[in-house]
Amino acid sequence: MGARKFKYDGMTFVHNDAPLNAFLARQLEYLEMVSYDTETPELFALKFVPIKGDIPDHVTSWKYRSFTKVGAARLLASYADDIPRADLYMVETDTPIRPIGMGYGIDVDELNTARATGTNLESMKAEAAKHAVDVLIDNLLAFGDADAGLPGFINAASALSYIVPNGGGGTAPWSAKTPLEIVADMVGICRYIPDSTGQREKPDMLLLPTTQYFLVATTPMSASNPFITILKYFEGVMPGVKVDYWPLLSTAGTLSSARMIAYKKDVKKIAGVLPLPFQLSAPQPNNFEWKVPGRAKCGGTHAIYPLSMAQGDGI
Repeated sequence: MGARKFKYDGMTFVHNDAPLNAFLARQLEYLEMVSYDTETPELFALKFVPIKGDIPDHVTSWKYRSFTKVGAARLLASYADDIPRADLYMVETDTPIRPIGMGYGIDVDELNTARATGTNLESMKAEAAKHAVDVLIDNLLAFGDADAGLPGFINAASALSYIVPNGGGGTAPWSAKTPLEIVADMVGICRYIPDSTGQREKPDMLLLPTTQYFLVATTPMSASNPFITILKYFEGVMPGVKVDYWPLLSTAGTLSSARMIAYKKDVKKIAGVLPLPFQLSAPQPNNFEWKVPGRAKCGGTHAIYPLSMAQGDGI
């Protein structure tokens, strides 16, 4: 565009379109005050792992003792003096609790700009730091860290191992099995725990990989009754067991196969050690910047009663 000349009533006028157009364009702009942050994957560990919350945050390790009762009573003959005795043997477990560090910084110029534009930059940076710590804690509770001496939940080495049988098609994966065969696998791993422990341990949770969960949640047991899905049928057979999904299970099994886990969701059986969730310290001035350090502490996940948990791979 640019300047335009026009005459009116014997007079010449100059009209410059550019400033007017720029003004109108600016007026038509709309700055939405809600920020659209990048979506991050959901974290599941705190949803499925019972957290032991009575460990003080100053400790550097967690030690617990497991006692096993031994001895069997028997019928006695008259005047018997060989009365059997009960006893206990104890195993002590001592694992480290590791500190986690994460913080953020903000300088004077950033602070001034944020305030001038109505942006809560401090809160956003604090949330970013917290999310980074939450991601690490989620991973430590799920898989532990062998180098740091921390055990995990999904890969608990002492859990029962349920062998998923092949279906009529000759393979174990559910994609090639019938609904009845899939139900048999779900019931099988849940029954494997009480059968292996003389009915002392009974699961109340069954976790599946995402694909397998939505397979059972949407696939009818039969064409004649499309409203009864595999999941609904299983819930009728095992009403005390809740079924959910955890995406990390998709490759958690042997040779990166899909894994399902049945367990008792009880902090006395399975315990996630989190003495200190993420906590920010007071801002520390450093020239024209404030540094805000944060910390947390995690000790992984302990299978205190490992036979209350079973893993089944290859589904």
